[in-house]
Amino acid sequence: MNVWEFLKRRMLRYRERIAFTEGKITYGTLITLAENGEAGQRNVPIIAKGATRQEQAIKILRIMAGGNIPVPVEVSYGAEREEKIKTILAKNRDKLHKTAAILFTSGTTGEPKGVKLSHRGIIENLKGIDGYFQVREGQKILIARPLVHVAVFTGEFLFALYKGLEIDFYEEAFQPARLAKYIDENEVQVFGCTPTLLYHLSRHLQGKSLDSIVISGERLTEGVANIVKEKFSDKKFYNVYGLTENSPRVSALCPEEFFDNIGSVGKPIAHTKVKLEDGELLVKSRSLMQGYIDEREKTKEKLKKGWLHTGDMASIDGQRYLYILGRKDDLLIRSGMNIYPAEIESVALQIDGVKNCMVYGEEDIHYGQKICMKVVADLGVAALRKELIDRLPAYLIPDKILLVESLELTPSGKVKRK
Repeated sequence: MNVWEFLKRRMLRYRERIAFTEGKITYGTLITLAENGEAGQRNVPIIAKGATRQEQAIKILRIMAGGNIPVPVEVSYGAEREEKIKTILAKNRDKLHKTAAILFTSGTTGEPKGVKLSHRGIIENLKGIDGYFQVREGQKILIARPLVHVAVFTGEFLFALYKGLEIDFYEEAFQPARLAKYIDENEVQVFGCTPTLLYHLSRHLQGKSLDSIVISGERLTEGVANIVKEKFSDKKFYNVYGLTENSPRVSALCPEEFFDNIGSVGKPIAHTKVKLEDGELLVKSRSLMQGYIDEREKTKEKLKKGWLHTGDMASIDGQRYLYILGRKDDLLIRSGMNIYPAEIESVALQIDGVKNCMVYGEEDIHYGQKICMKVVADLGVAALRKELIDRLPAYLIPDKILLVESLELTPSGKVKRK
């Protein structure tokens, strides 16, 4: 069974319900819109973009319903990046077998890297999410992030269709106060966001209608967790972990255990297995990618003997709760000590006035590597250093701190490391 057939069977149950808020499009009408696409070749990768997120969502469904492979891209990618993607697709269009979707990530180099997801992988991931995510048919979900992100593509958009939710696409530029007002005025009940976004929203959001909030994409710090606990203690919070290469969901920390295990991303979902190898998290599941398009060697490095080498350093406690420590690629070695930038960044982001930061290494003849930090903040270097000294062990204190107006982001919205 392919993803469209799987979703359509579910969507038929909700045919009279509203699928998309804008235009009051019912599930029945959405099925018709999807299946009225142009007939032609099958199993062909097709770029999916639109002037709005809703338009892009309909395009994705039309591609799927036509037996082809959606490749979501953002208008903000720019012509050069989109042309690179088109070149990769054209070169490999005859090499795709049972591929359901291709999502491009920026990778460590910033170059587009296409992840091939299978029909079985996405379907099994949707079932796995359904095993823990407590949402009800007809609830309204707001999708405020781009559909090119797998957490949004599978975990929000496709899952919403699977469960019969009403989908409201937020089409405006991001402004915390405006987004918070939109959530309140439109009585949004389900919302997915990063910890950073939630922190900024918490200053403005009343959230009376909100029922479930899903946190993903970054490490949840104790500071942010305490803020949301104080303001939104009556909401159902989920802290989840996944990656594009697993379609995406690997683990979830559920509401009943959320505030007792701050910092954890919970336990593996459904059919998923995890283990550690030299501190790196390895994942085995039915949702693993087919591989990277046109990247055979990188695929071999990532998938070994049925296990996905995530590149994430992790720990597992005595109760089998999973904690993500940082990226293996970002490892710094200072005076023989292994240091993960995320350890320092997560503490810095708890400091009042710190808006964003990025820790990186510089070669040093005495220590091997210096710890350097670029930070967007409302406080000075001396005050920030004092706060860090109070909160971090001596070997994690940055040697150099630079105040900057902004940090460069990857196309997927993460801080770009240099």
